[in-house]
Amino acid sequence: QYDIIVSRALAPLTKLLTYARMYSNKNTTSLFLKGRNVNNEIDMATKAYFFEFEKIKSLSSDDGCILKIINIKNKNG
Repeated sequence: QYDIIVSRALAPLTKLLTYARMYSNKNTTSLFLKGRNVNNEIDMATKAYFFEFEKIKSLSSDDGCILKIINIKNKNG
């Protein structure tokens, strides 16, 4: 179990949340670098998961952001 999980250009958010849950504890923060489709990915992910997130504007890309995610919970149990 890890307190910090980070990814860059690995997979869509729903899949990242699946991976993150396998290695998360109650204090885990996930940081995912995402691109211009971030809002669509968030919409899709909220169908399968509850989670709290903050979008942090990228300093290196006008289209990018860092998603800071905590409290990931599966909606299906």
